[in-house]
Amino acid sequence: MISICWTIPGGFSARGSDRSLTPLLAALGFSETPPYRIIRSKRLEHPFVYIGTVKKNVTIIPDSLLERDGEFAWILDAKAPSENIDSGKSVEQAYSYAIHRDIRTPLYGLCNGRKLVVFHVSEKPPVIDVPLQEIYKIWPMVLGILGCRSAWPNGIPPGFSPDMGLSLAKAGLDRGEDGKKYWHMLMSDRVTTIARIEDEVHSVSGTYGGRDTNGDLLFKGNDFSHTDLPSVL
Repeated sequence: MISICWTIPGGFSARGSDRSLTPLLAALGFSETPPYRIIRSKRLEHPFVYIGTVKKNVTIIPDSLLERDGEFAWILDAKAPSENIDSGKSVEQAYSYAIHRDIRTPLYGLCNGRKLVVFHVSEKPPVIDVPLQEIYKIWPMVLGILGCRSAWPNGIPPGFSPDMGLSLAKAGLDRGEDGKKYWHMLMSDRVTTIARIEDEVHSVSGTYGGRDTNGDLLFKGNDFSHTDLPSVL
């Protein structure tokens, strides 16, 4: 679990305080220096965008532009607690800034000290919409979408499951001392993907979770004739 302390004496100012967002950005792996850098209030040389033939002025400068490995990744704008960050002018302006030719980030977010809302430029519903007091409940997802490699546990992307076959081989559990392969029986594991590779060859993949390990499983073969699998693919 991650704990983020939001200490905002007297709440936000009318403009908002980007420094109040620093604990969140730090937890996501960002700092003031590359390669995961916070760029404060980056102004636009030409503060307008064209959407179709309509010219729209960009009148706000988001507090933080987040950079990963030399590329702009997303923007975050701080708002007062009373401001609507689900829709309206603030969200529209953040979108206009995100799609500007000098910025072009896929994600733009707003935070009013009460909750965090993040949008994708190509999708209408937010990809993240969570009260800050509950952000720990979906922290792996937030970290996976917004975070940096430096913040990933052991450098592994959140939600990534290693190959179970590789884990067995590395542990010496793929075959016995006589060189014969072990047979492993896995009970009631959820299948995530079934695919036809060739006419008589199919693959079935799933995720296995054990006491000390979890991983991805991939089975490839043609011994599915006793099932309905060939007829449904």
